[in-house]
Amino acid sequence: MKSRARESFAAQIRAAMSRLRPSRHFVLVLGVLLIAQLVGAAALLSMRTESDRLGATEPALFRLDPDAKYPPAPTPTPKPVRKVSAVKKPAPVASQRVVAKPKPKPRKPVLTLPALRGLGAWVDLYDYGKPANTPVTTLVAQAASQHVSTIWVETSRFNTADIAYPDALGALMDASASRGIRVIAWVLPEFRSVSADLAKAKAAAAFRSPRGHRFAALGIDIEVSSGAKPPERTAELNSLMRGVYGHVGMSVVAITPPPVGFSRNPSYWPGFPWHDLAAHAHAIATMGYWSFSHDAHPDEYTASVLRETRSLVGNSSYPIHVIGGLAADTTPAGAAAFCRAARSGGAVGASLYDLTSTPSSLWAPLQACRKVGY
Repeated sequence: MKSRARESFAAQIRAAMSRLRPSRHFVLVLGVLLIAQLVGAAALLSMRTESDRLGATEPALFRLDPDAKYPPAPTPTPKPVRKVSAVKKPAPVASQRVVAKPKPKPRKPVLTLPALRGLGAWVDLYDYGKPANTPVTTLVAQAASQHVSTIWVETSRFNTADIAYPDALGALMDASASRGIRVIAWVLPEFRSVSADLAKAKAAAAFRSPRGHRFAALGIDIEVSSGAKPPERTAELNSLMRGVYGHVGMSVVAITPPPVGFSRNPSYWPGFPWHDLAAHAHAIATMGYWSFSHDAHPDEYTASVLRETRSLVGNSSYPIHVIGGLAADTTPAGAAAFCRAARSGGAVGASLYDLTSTPSSLWAPLQACRKVGY
């Protein structure tokens, strides 16, 4: 096929040249052009031949034939959509489960002086220490049989040694400790010499029984007038309370007459320092002896003592232990009314004066005082 095309093209050129009489240069240019045309034609023929050869061997899918029919492209299978379910939180372990805590019940205020709680009993220097007195072990046994929680024992007064009866006092403390009874010491100052009164108070605070027991608190009995003028007694009292408060290693209790006693006897101690006293004492024990007033009802008298004392110290929740009169002058009904008033009035403890003079008929109604302060 290639040779026939070349021969035909050459014949055409020869015929044309025979008809023309070209110049020498023209013939040379024309020859060059003819040669270039022949080379291009040969390259074209070679490319078509190679294309025909490849087309015979390649599949129809790759032929550039516009009339060729190709199968439709396969429709892609849609992937299944994975449903995302709500993520469930793992059940908490038993130890991790949040349990709604019940609201805490309101707690009663914690008493600074637990020794003042409940039913108390008083023992003074006339009740122990001498051969004629009842043995201290018998006194303690009597208190324990009546569920007394605290014994208030006098350790000295202004006209005795700093510790009046150390041996009997130590035995009383050890016997009380063996029966679970707390012991509070109390001293009776004269308010003539601060140093002398302070020495007795510090001696009581430092006292230890043979078994090493010490007092639960220290009481200062404020009642002796000593003949000194009220301003002098007030100054002595304030100095004494400042000397023991925070300096004896235990709580301090001020033992005072009731407010009604000051109002009925205005010349006894005018200007009594209630505010200063309360500021230098952890609690007050009031001698609310309704037995001195035959027309007074035990419950009303006790309630007024609590109310007026807190008003005078300027603190409606100040801790007060009420001493409810002389036991020998009290009836069972009066003892029961006293315990009811002490509890309803918010006293921290209650007692009658004193242990050895309490009639047996009073112990049953006095059991209600065991709940005072709880």
